[in-house]
Amino acid sequence: MITKPSFESSAHGRIEQILLTIPSWVLRYQHQVEIRSTAAVYQDVLQSLRSHTRFIIVTHQESERPLHEWLDSLGTQDRTEVIVVPNQTKLSVWTEDAFTICTDASGRRWILQPRSREHPDEGLVSKLIAERAGWQHVETHHRFESGNMLVGDDFWFLGVDSAWDSLMKESPTGCNDESVDGRPQRGSHEVVDGSRQLYIVASQVRVPGFEEKAQVRETVVDGVDWHEVVYRGNRKNTGQPIFHIDAFITLAGRGEDGQYNVLVGDPAMAATALSTRLPDHSMQFAFDDIAGQLGKAGFNVVRNPLPLVYHDNHMMKTRHWYFATANNALVEIDGCDKNVWLPTYGDGSSRALEKTDRLNEEIWQRLGFKTYLLGDNNPFAVNLGAIRCLAKCILRGRTSDDSRC
Repeated sequence: MITKPSFESSAHGRIEQILLTIPSWVLRYQHQVEIRSTAAVYQDVLQSLRSHTRFIIVTHQESERPLHEWLDSLGTQDRTEVIVVPNQTKLSVWTEDAFTICTDASGRRWILQPRSREHPDEGLVSKLIAERAGWQHVETHHRFESGNMLVGDDFWFLGVDSAWDSLMKESPTGCNDESVDGRPQRGSHEVVDGSRQLYIVASQVRVPGFEEKAQVRETVVDGVDWHEVVYRGNRKNTGQPIFHIDAFITLAGRGEDGQYNVLVGDPAMAATALSTRLPDHSMQFAFDDIAGQLGKAGFNVVRNPLPLVYHDNHMMKTRHWYFATANNALVEIDGCDKNVWLPTYGDGSSRALEKTDRLNEEIWQRLGFKTYLLGDNNPFAVNLGAIRCLAKCILRGRTSDDSRC
């Protein structure tokens, strides 16, 4: 039993250690354009994170040597620990959701591993990290996927889908009584951060789910019949416009007035900036509803552009829609020192997205952050993730006093 657990913050404290899982295909197939873009993002992370940040990289045996050569060329070998696993191990690039980290009342650190995962080998990674770091490891029935929770200074957000799975044990309706300004009242609370105020993030208006008939529909591209796929990742009866809240919400610390700044993605703002029509499946109503709830709960809500774009598979004649999210960022608030690493999308055939990349950067700079722009994240975003999903912050330092900022 963990006594008085406190989750690792998603934004506060300087980033001291990052976990990356880099499968062998990232290093072996860099001659392919999309794989090269994937590798470039990893390189950006390794080079742009500051000198106090150390890395743990889990990779396959067959890629150990090329990885070390890679690290040598990047100048990060001396602050990187490499953990090698058998080639047959299933390694996902998505490290963020494999486990959650907390500290108990005695100061011991715990890795919380959900019992039910689609990829059992992800449990291997969390056990390896716990063993290397000397942390406690425990399996839990809670579905606190880190991408669906954001932990601030004295509060935390939990996406409603995870709340229903982990705390209430009932099925959500999409129009929930326990919205962002309420607390779940049912279920087990054995691993809940009682030191922080909990807010459940949920749209109070219906959100379309990821159901086969509603998700795949006919369209025409250049006079040819195609199919397009929408609402990807949305579960049935969801209360979230995107299946993880870190894809459209970002914590940005407190302003001079003490009010906490929260960025909430805005597809309409992106469409205006890009001079394009807002797609009818943008779920703008859900983003606006959640932003409104956060404002009423006392947060300073800052809207930022969240483009809804598509990737075409010409061979299959299929168009996949996805959000080019800048909200899925790495944030470091250490007193007056504020930094953010932003995924970007204005590359190659998506050059027009440079406009929204710049707008997102300007928003963060107005909030007092130093910005670091990471390379083309489209290969990740089309698969429903971005930089925060693949670079998991597993250790932060104590936050410096910001009273003099």
